[in-house]
Amino acid sequence: MAGLSMVDEFAKCAKLQRRCNHVESILKENMNQRLNKKIKLQMLLIYSFRALNGTLILWLWYVYKNEPVIILSEDVLWPIQNFLSWPCQHKNAISLLAWLVITRLGVSTCKKLHM
Repeated sequence: MAGLSMVDEFAKCAKLQRRCNHVESILKENMNQRLNKKIKLQMLLIYSFRALNGTLILWLWYVYKNEPVIILSEDVLWPIQNFLSWPCQHKNAISLLAWLVITRLGVSTCKKLHM
């Protein structure tokens, strides 16, 4: 198109410009389709791993809800020992549910600090 004179050969130039615009629109459409497929795949992977993780946590909680994660020495957890050992009812112990809540809060706090 650089070799064509706009004034002398307007019809050829307009035809080439329309063809160029059509090819650019097809290219943009193909790019958008690829991007949409990539985003859909990413979302599918993210949410499937989250669902798998949630299912695994629920299964672990169901199987080990009466087992303590850690048993500490006497009166280390004195004011809140009943809350931390809630479904398992062992004294001076931390249950799986409390352990999951504590680790979740710790990880989210660390994420906020590093962002």
